[in-house]
This record gives sequence, C-alpha cells and structure tokens, in this order.
Amino acid sequence: NAVHVCWVLLCEGDSGLDDDGEPSGTAAKPMYNVLVHKDLFNVLAVVVRYWGGIKLGAGGLTRAYGQAISDAFKTAELIPIEVLTELKLALSFADESALRRLCEQRGANVINTEYGELAVLHIKLKASDAEAFYEEAFNQFRGKLERLE
Repeated sequence: NAVHVCWVLLCEGDSGLDDDGEPSGTAAKPMYNVLVHKDLFNVLAVVVRYWGGIKLGAGGLTRAYGQAISDAFKTAELIPIEVLTELKLALSFADESALRRLCEQRGANVINTEYGELAVLHIKLKASDAEAFYEEAFNQFRGKLERLE
C-alpha cells in the first residue's frame, strides 16, 4: 500500500500541490520546481512513495521527490496540447460531399451533420486553422456557404 501520494497540477485556471502528509515543502514543492524549470504547463505529476525502511530526512525527501520527476522526463513522451474549436457550416446538399473531402484533406473532422433546408456540418479542427479553413471553404463554394454560431 502507498504511504504517500504527492502531486502537482499546473494548468490554466486551477493549479495545486499536495505533500500528502510528508513534511511541508519536502515533496510537492521540489516536484513543482522541476516542472517549472522544464517550462511545462497543463501537466499533472504524481509520485507514489512506499515505506522502504530507511528514513530519508527532509533533505533526502526533497531530493528524492525532485529526482523522481526529473527521472520520469528521461523516458516520457511530451505531447503538446492542441486547442480545438468547432465550426458549423451550412451549405446545399449538392456541395456537402465536396466540403467533406475538404475536411479530410485539411485534417478537420465532421462530428455531426444536421439536415433541413441545408446540410449543416459541425466540424472540429485546430483553433489555429479555423479561419484559414473557413476562408478556403468560402472561396471554394463561391460564397454559397454560411457560418452559423
């Protein structure tokens, strides 16, 4: 059974850290320092410590927790977070398949389609690509494309 589960959460809005019963500042703070030094954000780091029979003391705990996070980054794969957005585009049924092809070509995903007087495609794509995608689609369909909110 785990004796201590110490963690650090660095993200937009809410961040926090918890020593989970270790002496104050000996667990989460050194973990936090490693993450900040590596300029990481939107990350959760957790170290689980089991009793091993040797008392480390405050300095030993501080080094052990910081080293655990540093060691994890030697093999960890960092995956960048991509902010996504949704476009709702309305167009004629005759043009729907062409818009779907454009989505495939540009790495956008059609996540829903509504049918009424027009086909309304809900498209998920990188926020950084949204305006360029819309302009390209608008031009391709010669203005016969409506962006809905």
